[in-house]
Amino acid sequence: MYAKTFDNQTLANIRQWVAEAGRIVLTAHLNADGDACGSILGCTLLLDKYATNAKSIVPILPTGCPENFQWLPAAGRIVDGSKRQAEAERLIAEADLIVALDHNTPDRIEPLALAFRQARGHKLLVDHHHAPDTGNYDAIVSAPDISSTCELMYWLALALWGEGPEREAAVCLYTGLRTDTGGFAFSCSQPSCFEAAAGLVALDINPADIHNRINNNFSIARMEFYGFALSQ
Repeated sequence: MYAKTFDNQTLANIRQWVAEAGRIVLTAHLNADGDACGSILGCTLLLDKYATNAKSIVPILPTGCPENFQWLPAAGRIVDGSKRQAEAERLIAEADLIVALDHNTPDRIEPLALAFRQARGHKLLVDHHHAPDTGNYDAIVSAPDISSTCELMYWLALALWGEGPEREAAVCLYTGLRTDTGGFAFSCSQPSCFEAAAGLVALDINPADIHNRINNNFSIARMEFYGFALSQ
């Protein structure tokens, strides 16, 4: 179990905001990687279950979802801020709750940072990077000692609701945990990383399939580019 305890008042605030929110928006950093995609989609699917009064739950990525992560559950719900900026800004402005994942400052969601700063809704940061920009969030769940935002989201879900994610959310969170540790090669010195991975695998996900989707789906053009780069 992750050794760090979550602040009880912060947990109470999050539960209240989730319960009361009619419109929820989630953001993650531009040029999204596996942890950004996995955490924003895993959290979206968790909120589908627990935000019972929400009329809309919308994940927004400033530069969209990379092709190699578009197979993730709920990826089709992502609003691409680079192609639908006006819509993304409107959704942020109208949100009752904004969950910022895997970015420690609004600067990392340009060109949506100004809309984020001006938004009226509660702003929650869930992140594992150092030095969070404390002035732009109403509540912060920050753990720089942890492997990934996806791992942090797993432990936060347990703390908030007493149970882990369901299978589709688990696929998303495991993907981000795995990619941010380089397949458990780095950033995983804490036992909690492997405990979270075990908890996610127990939810009937297929780690081998996820590995293949992450590592064995490169296009011929990409492999040719790598070959050219190596040879030159």
